[in-house]
Amino acid sequence: MAIYNILTTENNKEWVRLVSKPESTNCKKASSKKTFDYYIKESFINGEPYLPKCYLEKNNSNQFGFYLSRFKRYYDNYFFKDIPMNLSEGIQNSYTDGKGNEFKTGKYYSVASSSRFATASFAEYSDTQKCIVPINEIRIGDQKHKCDVVFEKSLGISTNKGEIISSPQIDVYIETDKDIYFIEVKCHEIFDNHTIIKLKSKYKETDFIQSYFNSSIKEKGKYLVVNGEHLVAQDFGCKLTTTHFDFKQFLCHLMGILSYDNRQKKNLHFYYLFYKNELFIEKEGNKIYTELETEIQTIFNKFRKKHPNIDFGYFYNDSFNTIEKIENQYNKAELI
Repeated sequence: MAIYNILTTENNKEWVRLVSKPESTNCKKASSKKTFDYYIKESFINGEPYLPKCYLEKNNSNQFGFYLSRFKRYYDNYFFKDIPMNLSEGIQNSYTDGKGNEFKTGKYYSVASSSRFATASFAEYSDTQKCIVPINEIRIGDQKHKCDVVFEKSLGISTNKGEIISSPQIDVYIETDKDIYFIEVKCHEIFDNHTIIKLKSKYKETDFIQSYFNSSIKEKGKYLVVNGEHLVAQDFGCKLTTTHFDFKQFLCHLMGILSYDNRQKKNLHFYYLFYKNELFIEKEGNKIYTELETEIQTIFNKFRKKHPNIDFGYFYNDSFNTIEKIENQYNKAELI
């Protein structure tokens, strides 16, 4: 079913709305990414939570619409800024102090916000505190574990001289008695094109980059290049036919994990959590996930051989609600 973008003026305010039928000539077919957003929004309207124990009010149409100052328009694939979130002070601070400025920019209010999806998956509503707090216990496979959860955890990337050159933030950091999980969370970002890998020149001084390129990598302006061109997945031995996976961000997070001070010698896991949009699959098909999983298999197969001390994986949650358990789909696919 086709979804459309429509630009409209209401009460002297410009709106961009996603609709299932073209309502005027001032509309165009929505991108796959916006269509994905439309079906997430529909799931909330149909009664799914947008955070644990947070639901839309029935028969209230004033729950969507956020003014994005950079575009000077209201967008109805964003929640209204005053919609109840009931987040603990600690969770709020994670996103207020984080690099993304999630609340100020409105990113957290997008119906497809990966940050809100991260919160929803690894937090729960506390009846005693009357707000949403990080989980303190998680099921991994068939066992429950006590855990500490941190959102927007900084990972310092070190050069071969020990200098911190960058501190990318991983969406979720989970620590148990024996394990550490670094989890990057994705929602509609899987529709973005991640063909080119723009790594700044400073990364040349890391053991990681030197182990792949040695003297073959050069600098061109602010970025690293091979044969005069920006890096691509092929330069790291990964031949991909699609580019849904954010390879550059993956490399930065991996460098941060490799630089992590693991003095307690805990088991390290680098996982991805993806939102499984069941309504989108029902209406539009499963192609996006099939292609994504093919990419992941190729990438993880390559990197786990070079970094056997890190367990790579991915898993899904099909709701903006507390996740039931972490179960590595990569390992399951490997067994088939």
